[in-house]
Amino acid sequence: MKFPRRTLQSTVCIAAIAALRLSTASVILAQETTQEKRVALKTADGKYVSTAASGGLDLSGKSVTDKTTFAVVDSNGGGLDDGDEVKIKYTPGQVSDAGKNKPSFWVEDAGKINRVNQEPTGASGKFVLKKQGEGFVLKTTSGKFAAAPTGEGGLGLADKMESALVLKIEEQGSAK
Repeated sequence: MKFPRRTLQSTVCIAAIAALRLSTASVILAQETTQEKRVALKTADGKYVSTAASGGLDLSGKSVTDKTTFAVVDSNGGGLDDGDEVKIKYTPGQVSDAGKNKPSFWVEDAGKINRVNQEPTGASGKFVLKKQGEGFVLKTTSGKFAAAPTGEGGLGLADKMESALVLKIEEQGSAK
């Protein structure tokens, strides 16, 4: 069956417009569902994950402060649930000086989890929340789990979920 050239061109044009609108709608939907939450991460023995010098992370926090408050960026929005993919960032002085300081982002790098000054573009800055008892563990994209610090300026990594650091997520209000 042969179609007139003008009909074929019109059909292709309509299909291209429909694809563009669908693509634009997908981007808008993705932007609307991503949600950022300010949280503190507390261990079972009452310690808080805290920032340390040179982009490190440790368990020195004794209470919720600027240094123990992070922004969890939930890629699907809603509440933080089992299986959610998240990014975690820290902005110095985020409670009192919001917008003045540049954030750092959690990444898996060189056998530990630490912070870097530029938002990672690859998988190293993404974590999956896994429900464990009353809290969550963080699973890296390499399949490892966040664990207690190793003394090398960052959180350690465990091969098994049973050895992971279980964290209670305490929401601190909306992220700025």
